[in-house]
Amino acid sequence: VVSVNTFNRADRDIFGYKAFVVLSDSMSKTDFSAGDLVLIREIDPSTLQAGDIITYQSQNSHNYGENVTHKIRSLTVTPDGAPGFITYGTTTDTDDEAIVTYPYVQGKYVMALPKVGTFFTFLRTPQGYILFILIPFLLLLIGSFTDNTEVLVKGYSFIPEKWSLDAYKYIFAYPKTIIDGYKVTIFTTLVTTAGSLFLTALTGYALSRQDFRSR
Repeated sequence: VVSVNTFNRADRDIFGYKAFVVLSDSMSKTDFSAGDLVLIREIDPSTLQAGDIITYQSQNSHNYGENVTHKIRSLTVTPDGAPGFITYGTTTDTDDEAIVTYPYVQGKYVMALPKVGTFFTFLRTPQGYILFILIPFLLLLIGSFTDNTEVLVKGYSFIPEKWSLDAYKYIFAYPKTIIDGYKVTIFTTLVTTAGSLFLTALTGYALSRQDFRSR
């Protein structure tokens, strides 16, 4: 649930990285397609150059306020002298309507995860919530009232043949067991999350540096 609420939110990031679901094929000719998940990192807009791909909050009339990930064609200034960028989608090779000024730049594109966005988009629908969150939760809840022998022999079921309170009796009889289990769970979660973020950050940094060999 936390992960789902992090995507497509310009105000939320993890160690400077943000994730957005691609909604169109405006960049499918060269980089990513609708349904992909793009990762971007915060960056000083003044360091961006032509050819970089950025995510920005659109000021175009047809998609005002939406987050768009397009390529920079050239650097420019607005009529009042504010520095910005002319951006475009590589599929149509057509310039975007409005100049992207520095305050509207969300970050620089790092990498895309093919079709991962489709899964998280589905997960935010009622059907996705029921299938991937509600049903597994109900199955675990019912399983906690199922006789342990039946679970070992036949597995989990929504309609157990034999109901039992033995699991809850055990927890109240030996509370230290459940506490130790939560300690292991919390430790494993923290270590694996930190490790994953560290490796992702290393990969993202290498991919974002155009001067790296074998990039």
